[in-house]
Amino acid sequence: MTSKIEVRRTDRIQDSRGLALLEEAHLSGFESIDRIDTARGYILAGDLGEDRAREAARVLLADPVCEVARFTGEVETPRGAVRIDVIRKPGVMDSVARTVHGTLSHLGFADVTWVRTFSTYFLHGVDAAAAEAIARRVLANGVIEDVFVDRPDFPTDFQSAPATFQRREVVLSGKSPEELLSISRENVLALDEAEMRTVQEHFEKLGRIPTDDELETIAQSWSAH
Repeated sequence: MTSKIEVRRTDRIQDSRGLALLEEAHLSGFESIDRIDTARGYILAGDLGEDRAREAARVLLADPVCEVARFTGEVETPRGAVRIDVIRKPGVMDSVARTVHGTLSHLGFADVTWVRTFSTYFLHGVDAAAAEAIARRVLANGVIEDVFVDRPDFPTDFQSAPATFQRREVVLSGKSPEELLSISRENVLALDEAEMRTVQEHFEKLGRIPTDDELETIAQSWSAH
């Protein structure tokens, strides 16, 4: 079970982030947009129920002085506005979500199994096509984030697969200069023959085979960038 909670500023508090994004949209050539309202969201997964989810929002997710928390189904898109939701793609690290999850656990919400965060925007003065263009240009990073247009019911029931690790060793001992250069190319190390021979000699002295992570670390350390 997942609970989707949105946190917005109260009407008397200026949306400074929305104003900054509006200016950026205008500078990016989207002059017809009138206003951008912003909210942040949290997806809580686990067997906690609506009452527990509301309690989590009360004690941690929203500031009662200047913010209000609502379940997504309770939030209506303002008339004439287009709703945009931005959430990180599965597998992309969400450090805020990890912090929220850990804090909720310390506060006694052990029934929360995982947390994800998202951002919500209400764009005024543009149609859905223009709003999506603004979202992809100004509001989201398409490499790591997904964009949903007028989809308050966007998927929430996915969880990244646990990370797996497999140790991989790269044999350098006994390799010819040509073979060392081939290893450098295959592993995208960008190390020349002399550098590869230095690495080869180093691990031969240590009497062991390097891992691909060790070679990547050396390559990054020796990079001129």
